[in-house]
Amino acid sequence: MKRYSLLEKINRMGLTAAFLAGITFMAVWNIPGAGRDINAMEEEEAKSQKPWAGIPGVLDSYYSESIKGRYRFIEGNGLIKRLAGLRTCNDTVRLDNGDLERLGNEFHIEETIESLTELDQYCKDLGIPFLCVLVPSKVCKYEPGMPVGVPDQVNPGGDQVVAGLREEGVSVIDLREILHGEGLSHEEMFFHTDHHWTSEGAFWGYQKLVERLNSDYGYSIDESLTDRDNFCQRDFPEGFLGSYGKRTGKYFGGVDDISVIMPDFPTNLRMEVPDRGLVREGDFSQAILDWSQIEDSWYYDDSHIPYAVYTGDDYNLIRHTNENAGEDKEILFLKDSFVRPVESFLSLGVRQVEAIDLRIEPRISVRDYVAENRPDLVIFMCSIWALKDYNLIDFGL
Repeated sequence: MKRYSLLEKINRMGLTAAFLAGITFMAVWNIPGAGRDINAMEEEEAKSQKPWAGIPGVLDSYYSESIKGRYRFIEGNGLIKRLAGLRTCNDTVRLDNGDLERLGNEFHIEETIESLTELDQYCKDLGIPFLCVLVPSKVCKYEPGMPVGVPDQVNPGGDQVVAGLREEGVSVIDLREILHGEGLSHEEMFFHTDHHWTSEGAFWGYQKLVERLNSDYGYSIDESLTDRDNFCQRDFPEGFLGSYGKRTGKYFGGVDDISVIMPDFPTNLRMEVPDRGLVREGDFSQAILDWSQIEDSWYYDDSHIPYAVYTGDDYNLIRHTNENAGEDKEILFLKDSFVRPVESFLSLGVRQVEAIDLRIEPRISVRDYVAENRPDLVIFMCSIWALKDYNLIDFGL
């Protein structure tokens, strides 16, 4: 058996002591925060006459999700994996182009096709046109860029959904195919550390949507409203660490620049969120943009998200009104967060644009809302990636 010298023993014991001291310090440093969570839990448990029952769960949740300095551990883990040449970290993968993407995005294909087909028929019965718009995920179906052994779980399912909907006679815009046909890259259109598209990507999606509205649905939205030269932008270099970057730390996948595109011409708009009593009026910057999402944010802040600069948050229902719009129409989106900037841009040319997000409580019955309000067009629009969330396709039919 190997015998250690006194110096070696001291070194080994010192390392162990330092490790234990570090763990003890972190535990003690976080006692006030854990205590606040326990007190809040006790108030709830007292109502159900089960005092102390939830303390283990509260402590586990706090020390795994809310611990002070947690992001330093995340950054250290991401840095080590980056230096080691690894491409996966905390259920997140780095693509060939350096972008980050989450693993495990399977969704229910048959249920998605059935639900959207039923909605299409329901709208037809009411005499309302229906359009389905599917936004690309970060993974290109033609050049996935995934590490060896990691499959693309999104695009094959997306292909089946598109094919199934078209077979049922549902009008579909597959923006993945248009993007590929125009020779654009996903790297240009998406944030590196987040699942969302950039404002440039969203503006491109808005342009493609307006093209279809004008060509197939009788709209005449002025070309000046989709001309990128008529819009300015405000840039925030390294101003955004997306949801994937927060999982892996800024050293694993870097940070993103973020730009905000807005009209470079006079506008007068109104944005309303009935459920929250929120109303903003003025030009595009005043009514639509929530600058605090960028200006008051830091990389690991979940209360301010720079992508949310358009409208400010996810709402169960949001209403944009433009009394000066050229199209005296009402459009209803059923959507995920990818549509925030798109709905904002579309309000420049359409009198009323509403958007329902079925993931947000209190949930709205699409069946009842469409029947009561009779919009001129219903658009289901979301990322292919988001179809895994059944709430998005639960229309109450």
